[in-house]
Amino acid sequence: MRSHENRYREKIFLRNVLRRADFQNTASWQLGQEQLDFLIAAGLNKDWVMADIGCGPLRLGCRAVEYLEGGHYYGLDINADALELGKGILARLNVTGDNYTLVATDSFDFGGLSRPLDVAFSNSLFSHLSEDRIRLCLANLRDHLKPGASYYSTLFLLDDEAPLEMRHRWPYRGKVITTKPDRNPFHYRPGDIRALATAAGYAMEIVAAYHPIQTMVKFTKQNPDAGRNVE
Repeated sequence: MRSHENRYREKIFLRNVLRRADFQNTASWQLGQEQLDFLIAAGLNKDWVMADIGCGPLRLGCRAVEYLEGGHYYGLDINADALELGKGILARLNVTGDNYTLVATDSFDFGGLSRPLDVAFSNSLFSHLSEDRIRLCLANLRDHLKPGASYYSTLFLLDDEAPLEMRHRWPYRGKVITTKPDRNPFHYRPGDIRALATAAGYAMEIVAAYHPIQTMVKFTKQNPDAGRNVE
């Protein structure tokens, strides 16, 4: 695998954690509740339709499926095995029924979504994506969002004045994550992300959130399409 690619194409996120009998009590798994709490505080209602992009084995999804009305949760991930593991987690947690849709895609293909979206969400997806892949995600998602709907996504965000070409170190849970401008994991500056958002037809806003080292960015679909350019 090339260094700029998303390693979760082959690696299942949280696989080792989910092998534990007490996985529900781990800090990594509990972050899913913080994500749901964030979305509810941002306005998520039970009758909203939601896309969880880069959902992995449904850390957020197992909670969102129970919270939302039937059929209103879409989970998308690059790794089909992670989605299958997520189905197993739902069964272990006694979350039953066919009231959710899981889609494996490596090209941000949202064609499997049969309902327009009130909200979309990603946790640490953009930290594994090049600028071109972020551009593709935003462009493909836009037509599936309702007018004025928002997409929340975390990423490693520097100050606009920070040297983009240098590596940056982020202490996290006793370790250090080193981000780079040209390989995974990536970092970006606000101006660069704002330019991508504007070109794809979104307004961009930085909002307070739960993540200890990443920044939450809110992309709101703009209407009309004046100035949109996603060529």
